[in-house]
Amino acid sequence: MKSTALIIFSLLALSAFANNLPGIQATIETDLINAYKDELVPELDKKIEGTRLPDISTWWYSVTDVIIQRFVLSENQANVELGNNTIDFVATGWDLEITFNFKFLFIKQEIDVTSQDCSLSVQITPGFADGELTFTASDSTVDIKHLKVTDEGFLGKIFQWIANWIFDSTAFLDNLDKTLAAEVVTGVQASLDEFVDNFNYQQEISGTDLSISLQPVAALEINTEYISAPLDGEVYVTSKGRGNSTIESNVTLPVTQNDENLQVFVSNYVIKTGLDALYSNGDLNVTITPDDVPSQSPFKLNTGSLGLLFPGLITFYGNAQPCELVCWFDPENPPFIDFENDVSLDFDYVCNLWALNATTNEYQLAVNFKGEISFQFDVSAIEDDVEIKITTLRFVTITIIQSNIGTINAPSVVFKLNLTASGFITALNFLLSEADIPIPQIPGYTLSNVTFTLDDGFMSFVGEASPSSSEFILN
Repeated sequence: MKSTALIIFSLLALSAFANNLPGIQATIETDLINAYKDELVPELDKKIEGTRLPDISTWWYSVTDVIIQRFVLSENQANVELGNNTIDFVATGWDLEITFNFKFLFIKQEIDVTSQDCSLSVQITPGFADGELTFTASDSTVDIKHLKVTDEGFLGKIFQWIANWIFDSTAFLDNLDKTLAAEVVTGVQASLDEFVDNFNYQQEISGTDLSISLQPVAALEINTEYISAPLDGEVYVTSKGRGNSTIESNVTLPVTQNDENLQVFVSNYVIKTGLDALYSNGDLNVTITPDDVPSQSPFKLNTGSLGLLFPGLITFYGNAQPCELVCWFDPENPPFIDFENDVSLDFDYVCNLWALNATTNEYQLAVNFKGEISFQFDVSAIEDDVEIKITTLRFVTITIIQSNIGTINAPSVVFKLNLTASGFITALNFLLSEADIPIPQIPGYTLSNVTFTLDDGFMSFVGEASPSSSEFILN
C-alpha cells in the first residue's frame, strides 16, 4: 500500500525564498493528474500484489498468513479527486484474490478467496511548516464485498459452504476492511514521510555551476480544478548555497490564466537572482571574435568596420585587420533586468578592444572603455527550444579609459555606435541562435504546444502535458 502514497505524493511534487512571495508558481490541472493516474494504474496493480496483511483471530476461527495474490484495477476505476485543501485517491470495482491459512474450530486449511466488487479510498491533507511541505494521510476506507472460496479444499462442498458463509458475513468483512484500511493509512503516511525527507528542493542547472531553489514558500493551493505550488525560485552559485542574494521577490504571480493543463509562472526575481549569481561569480565575461559575425553581415569585426568608430585603428593597424572585443559587467554596478511586453536588460560594461598587429601577428590592446547599454529581447518557444532574439540595442554612454590609438571623441563614438547597432544585433543574435536552450522538461511528461508570454514582472510558460513514463516515480 506504500505505492499508493508514493504515486500521489509524486504527482504533487510535479505540480512542483527569503521572502514570502514565490518566484515560481507551478499549476497542474485535475485532468493532467488523472491522465498520469491512467499510466500508473497497471504499475499500482503490480505493486499491491504480494502485500501481506495482519492476521485476524476470533474465539472460533482464525485467519493467518494473509497475502494479496491478485489485484486488478482498471484505469477507469481509479481516480484522484481534489477538494478544498485535500487529495483523495479513490478506487472502486476492483478485483481481489487473497490466500491465507484458515482455521475453523479444529480444522485448518489453506484458502483462496476472491472478490470482484471492492473499493478503497484514502485522504491526504497537505500542510506547511518550517519551510517545508507536510502531508497527513487519514480517513482511509476499504470495502471488500462478497469474498468467495475458489478452492474447495479437502472438505469439498460442505467446507466451501461454511467458509463462504463466514467470509461473506458482515463481521468478517468489517474486520478485514478495518484491518486493510489501517494498513493503507500506515503505508501511505510512511511513504509521504519518506518522500518529504528525501525530496531534493535544490536542483542543479545543467551545464552551469548554478542551482535553483524549489523550496516551497507556502502550502499547496488545492481546489477541485488544480493543484498549485508556490516555490522559491532563487538562482545561486551551487558552491556558495542559497540565501546570499539581496534581491527580493516583489511580483505577485497568478495561479492560473487559461485552460492549459500545465502552467508555470516565473517572476523576474528568478532571472534577477540568476543574473546576480553569474555577475557575482564573474561568469558574465563575453568575447566576440571575427568568426562570431555571420559572413553575410555588412559589419565586420575588423579595423575597417570599427575604424568608423575609432579612426585611429586604421592609422595604427591598417585596414581590414581582425579585432576581438572582450567585455564584462562593471563590478561596481550590477545589471538590471525586467519584464513587461519584452525583456529589458540595462547594465554598465567594461570592454577591451584588441587589434591584430600585422607585423608581430599578435593582438594588441587598442582601446579600453566603459559605458552603459540597454537591450530589449523577445522570448519565444520554437519546437523544443527557447528562442531569444535581441530586438533593440542602445548605447547610452561611453567613457574612454585608455586609448593606444590617439584621441577619441566619446560622444561621437556613442552616436556612431547607435547608428551601427543593427550590426551588433546581427552578430549577437547569431551567437544566441547557436546556443541550445531547451524548453524545461518535467520528468515523466511530454510537453507540446508550449508558449511563452511576458507580462508585467513575470513570464508565463504554458503548454499541454501528457504522461510519458511512470518508472521514475515507482522506482
